[in-house]
Amino acid sequence: MAQFLLALCEQYSLSSILATSFTVSLPNQFLARKWSKELDYRLIKELWAFHDNRIAVRFAYEWHDDSGHWYRSYGNENWEFDEHGFMRRRIASINDLPIAEADRKYHWSLGRRPDDHPSLSDL
Repeated sequence: MAQFLLALCEQYSLSSILATSFTVSLPNQFLARKWSKELDYRLIKELWAFHDNRIAVRFAYEWHDDSGHWYRSYGNENWEFDEHGFMRRRIASINDLPIAEADRKYHWSLGRRPDDHPSLSDL
């Protein structure tokens, strides 16, 4: 189970997981605003813990706004899933740190993090 959850965190971006999990309009409106602001982001997630229908992950991602200002966002998320495997609850703590473009650490092409890129713990 732990390997499956870790693969889920690594294989899919936050946007694809949440887009398939939320079905009510308020979270979808929030996500649409978020993704129109956070451009070209590169995400690293790591499984922190899991039990029954709950998992906890830690993450960091880099993105820029439409003015070209770069940020590194980092934090923790707790996910709870219903009996059908859909996300029932998400609790997140996210911090946005302004960074210079020269201070970026995630330089791969858009998409999944390459297997040879250091993990969050390795950085």
